[in-house]
Amino acid sequence: MFKKTCQLVIGFLCGLLFIEWFPAADLISLTDVFAACIIKPFHFFASAIVFIFGFLTNADVISEGIIVFTKLPVERYINMTQLLFSCLFLVSFIALSYFGFWQTLVFFCFSILYGIISIDFKQLKTNKA
Repeated sequence: MFKKTCQLVIGFLCGLLFIEWFPAADLISLTDVFAACIIKPFHFFASAIVFIFGFLTNADVISEGIIVFTKLPVERYINMTQLLFSCLFLVSFIALSYFGFWQTLVFFCFSILYGIISIDFKQLKTNKA
């Protein structure tokens, strides 16, 4: 439980830092975004590191949440703390969207894609049988 709490807090803080540090937050065109990343390389590098670390921690929470929900019809038992962490994960993304919608959308998409990719479906199938 402590691990999941730390993952949620770290994922939220990394998302917040990514939104704050990404140099192209208010720019409109794609060339302006690239130019801002070139002009401010430290901000771009720092935001990239935080982005990677954040979406990896969130992907772990997502993959475990998906596993919990897929086991629900088979086992008819769900651990309420895991369900709570899955809901809190969604609340953290809603809160992040108030700070920067487009950055949160990118962060959320990467987290979901990597979370789904990291699920071991063969192991999940053998646990059902």
